[in-house]
Amino acid sequence: MTQKTPAPIAAPGAPRLGAVTAERILNEARRAEEPEFLSRRRAAAWAHWERTPFPGRTEELWRRTDIGSLQWESLLPVREAHPAAGSVEALPAFLRQELGPAGERSALLVQLDSNGVLAELDPELRARGVTVLPIAEAARRQPVLAGRVDAHKPADARRGRGGRPRNGSSGTG
Repeated sequence: MTQKTPAPIAAPGAPRLGAVTAERILNEARRAEEPEFLSRRRAAAWAHWERTPFPGRTEELWRRTDIGSLQWESLLPVREAHPAAGSVEALPAFLRQELGPAGERSALLVQLDSNGVLAELDPELRARGVTVLPIAEAARRQPVLAGRVDAHKPADARRGRGGRPRNGSSGTG
């Protein structure tokens, strides 16, 4: 029997997806004391979301996916923080099932909703200077390193929601 993802935990008055605005995103970034580059990336991502139409049911990747019954106003863009997990064994069972054997990975970052709850790194990689952190934490701890992310345009920037090419482009090149 598989365990389902837990129901959303929301603080009273928590914003719903329909209440998200560019201003709310920037205010949340300021409240979290994020670096400017990360706030710009969040604003750009939201602007992309707002201008990109949902895929139609006639598109091959989406023709068997009915999102009509999704209750958008009940979706939470932000949740109460999940507690950190000290080890893989401390994670919820539904997540442990997805991780696979420890011997098959050299790094692991587990994020539940907006929260990084576990980061593991092979000691040899750590000794070589590799860092594994959620982006918001990396921006606070190592802003110069995290800022390099800002210098790179996402590989699928020409694609809309669901990975389909936008504006008639083939999505290649």
